[in-house]
Amino acid sequence: MSYKLRRLVIKPTMACTAHCPSCALRLELYEQFRHEKSLDFEQWRVIIEDAHRLGCTDLHISGGEPTLYPELIELIETGTRLGMATNVNTNGSRIPPDLAQGLGEAGLDSVTVSLYSWRAQVHDQARQEPGLFERAIGAIDRLQAQPGLLVDLQTLLANYNVLDFDRFLGMAYQLGVGYIYVSYMEGDVEKRWLPTLDQIRQFRAEVLPRAEALIHRYAPPELREETLARVEGALPDDVQRARRFASGIYHPDGKPGCPRPYNFALVLANGQVHPCNGVEYCHEPVMGNAHKSRLIDLWASPIWERFRVERMEWCHRCPMNLHFRIPIRGEKRCEYS
Repeated sequence: MSYKLRRLVIKPTMACTAHCPSCALRLELYEQFRHEKSLDFEQWRVIIEDAHRLGCTDLHISGGEPTLYPELIELIETGTRLGMATNVNTNGSRIPPDLAQGLGEAGLDSVTVSLYSWRAQVHDQARQEPGLFERAIGAIDRLQAQPGLLVDLQTLLANYNVLDFDRFLGMAYQLGVGYIYVSYMEGDVEKRWLPTLDQIRQFRAEVLPRAEALIHRYAPPELREETLARVEGALPDDVQRARRFASGIYHPDGKPGCPRPYNFALVLANGQVHPCNGVEYCHEPVMGNAHKSRLIDLWASPIWERFRVERMEWCHRCPMNLHFRIPIRGEKRCEYS
């Protein structure tokens, strides 16, 4: 049976300007191949073109910090030429005016800027990079000045920010971004940053009413119902499920009905091809390497077919199919499920 690849995520560099401790398991993987040869631009071009042949319409460029990759503009232009919706996920640390303009002129559709708090000190401490918050806010201003370029925020629900999520929501309205993409904590096996059960209860009892008041005040009327539903469903009210969330267990029955093995691929800078995001944390199974094999061949390979059936042990810890977006202004986006 053939499946349509809908979203391709590429990470052309694993280098980053931040030093987030919550990325520990991913950094452990990256460290293993720090001295391996990275894919060059021509190899990336072939990968993107192969994805297009497989039906892909959604190209996401991430990292590491993708703005450290010298041929980022050329990657975007490749996706644009093929008619793909292109997105860059950045921490906003190094987007001067000329790069912001170049991203817009290359045809980039959207930029997602990661912010982990509305408070500069908390954000910079979470990323272990002084001054990062202010640089990210400046980047958002410069990106929003580019005609047709949509700017969103991405954040994590963690123990250091969950109880002032309403303030983060207020910041999003003030900035005038399109969406907030909300992620749950991944890979925190030591439970250092996961919201506690008490925090989840407090979120629902205290934070939600404040957030709902903001939504009623600032959300466009046509988005209000959806925005309320997304925020109210951010953390569970069921005690048993909340307890699992506080332990980083998102799918207690093991292997959820996740669509990613059927419509998603991730390629790292060293050529590793992953069938889902969770492999970055548990480090296996890898479908192959783009230095040696074409993506179009790996997509139909027996190892990928086997993964679609068997999945992996990490599935119960993976929240990727639970992540959600909160519309702020709500411009049209490429849908993905």
